Amino acid sequence: MKLVGDCNRCGLCCLAGPFQCINLIVTGNPGEPKGTKCAIYANRYDGMPILMIDSKGRIATGDYRCSQNSDVETREIVKRGIGRGCSLTVEF
Repeated sequence: MKLVGDCNRCGLCCLAGPFQCINLIVTGNPGEPKGTKCAIYANRYDGMPILMIDSKGRIATGDYRCSQNSDVETREIVKRGIGRGCSLTVEF
């Protein structure tokens, strides 16, 4: 399975329940095109440790990692983003 197209920066892949990646800059509504951007987009890498925070600044417990260009990222985008704001399509 492969994702095809250009990311529209909806930000859905950077959310986990009430938590969001600390590097996510919300510029609109997550899930809408250009609703977010990443503060470290050019420097992120697969497996990079990240902090997840909620709207009150609480840090999520657990081992959270950026999954850039990985099978994990593809599965999560398909599960949480395709048809919900993500502009990418799936190619098999």
